[in-house]
Parts: sequence; structure tokens; C-alpha cells
Amino acid sequence: MKQLPAVKVTSGYPQELLNIVERDPRRIYDRMASWFIRHGAMVPISTPEFLAELPVRFREMDGMVFLPDQLVEYEKARSRIPQVKQAELFVSDERSAIDWLTNFLLKRPSTRSEIHHEYIPQIGSAKRKGELIPKLDQLLGQLLAL
Repeated sequence: MKQLPAVKVTSGYPQELLNIVERDPRRIYDRMASWFIRHGAMVPISTPEFLAELPVRFREMDGMVFLPDQLVEYEKARSRIPQVKQAELFVSDERSAIDWLTNFLLKRPSTRSEIHHEYIPQIGSAKRKGELIPKLDQLLGQLLAL
């Protein structure tokens, strides 16, 4: 967490705060789990347990997780630049598909058919590259399990 920037700002005018994808709670869990796997150890905590523990140990704002001093820095920047621009999400694998779906549903709760209509074009280029992209029903099942 200390290594991640607390604030990212667009270079254009007007400036906008950028959402820092690496500060997403699910991304942090993935990084933690991959560390254990790389070191040949079992992952000691499940995703739901980890996500429940994050707000106890860290501070969250705008869907990002911060250390206390980083949150102060982010809040100062947010007071000057109130708009947080969401990063464009391109579906290239299962993780990015989950991120795209979560982002889509946060912006606009939708029915399965509405989501499907938007999801199919998103996965087209990834499938052409041979990536394994989960079906929409699998993703929705995973999100409901969290």
C-alpha cells in the first residue's frame, strides 16, 4: 500500500482525479493471494473474509483503499478536484471482465439482458486474441457469491 500513489490526476484541463485501479479491494486481494502462491504457501484467507477485514484495517474512499496518511493526501486533492474519473476498462481476461461488470453495475443497475447487450462487444477483441473470457452468467454468479 505504501508503494502505491495516493493521487493520480489527469494532465488536461479541467483536471480530474483518476481512479487508481491498484487500490481496488479485489485487486489488493489478488496481489496478496498471488504473493502466497508464488511463495508456495496456501492463501490464508478467503476473498469475502479479506474484503470484510479491509475496512477494519484501512480507510476506503471512492472504491479505493488507503493507509490513513494517504487518505489525508487523497482528501486534500479531492477537495481541490472533486470529480473522480473512472479508468476505462478493457476486457482482456477474467479479472478485467469482473472489473468491467462491477463497474457497469455500479454505474447502472441493469437486467441480465441489458448487461449481455453491453458485455458481448466488450469481450469481442479479447476472444479474437484467444483469451479465455468467462460467460456472463458465470461472472454474475461470482459477484453474487461475494
